Amino acid sequence: MKPFETYVKEWEKNAAKDAYWAVLTSSQYEQKEWDKEIFFQSGQQEIARLIEYIQKIPLQIDLSGNALDFGCGTGRLTQALSGRFTRVYGVDVSANMVEKARAALLPSMKNIELLHNPATNLRLFKDETFNFIYSNIVMQHIALRHQMQYLEEFARVLKKGAWLVVQIPSKKNNHCWKGKVKEACVQLLPYKMKKWLLIHIFKNKAKALKEFDFEMNTRSEHSMERYAFKNGLKIHHVAYTNSCEPDFGGNLMFRTQAEAADIPGYLSPMYFLQKQ
Repeated sequence: MKPFETYVKEWEKNAAKDAYWAVLTSSQYEQKEWDKEIFFQSGQQEIARLIEYIQKIPLQIDLSGNALDFGCGTGRLTQALSGRFTRVYGVDVSANMVEKARAALLPSMKNIELLHNPATNLRLFKDETFNFIYSNIVMQHIALRHQMQYLEEFARVLKKGAWLVVQIPSKKNNHCWKGKVKEACVQLLPYKMKKWLLIHIFKNKAKALKEFDFEMNTRSEHSMERYAFKNGLKIHHVAYTNSCEPDFGGNLMFRTQAEAADIPGYLSPMYFLQKQ
């Protein structure tokens, strides 16, 4: 497993190349830059759909007080959360990302605090600080050991009765023998070698793979159950999202497990956990 410092450097480079693309890949913007207004509007849409889904289930989540946008990038979701919570904190390992997030803030967004945190902990926050933590399309890019360090920190900084909503892919869906062979060939290799194979042997021409470093990591649902039990959280609901699909583009959708399993790519559960 690569050192955490290497992961930080990769995301600094991703942000310098094209921060909006690094946050939200989309074939529509492979040959041009993201439209800033559309980019941030996608964050508003995502949070609106998340809250609509929460109310539909329903889960009794108090959407007030302090919220944390973990892996905030350029602040796409931080801005969207700011209209619903008293105060919103966005944290990211990349100073480049945080700088761009601050530059994109509007004068009216005075309840947002953006913090650079190139560490595997959240010690910049006291115990039981947050009423709500949200993280989508972030944990999948973090190595398993570091994922668990962050997950344990989420439990620490959550208030009792507060909620964590986090997306982490659980496995790769391969529906043909070629996909299974390709996955078997690359799954045990170091990231740089995997990338080389996918580009030069399997002829993957996607901009996201060629120009950026996006390591994908999965965590089993059983592992999340063990995590919740160990850290005093309860999983109230597991939804299956399109967050790992190549053209996700911030267009969050919720599916049943059966529907999600029929789509090639990563099975992408979103967990709704409450601190006991």
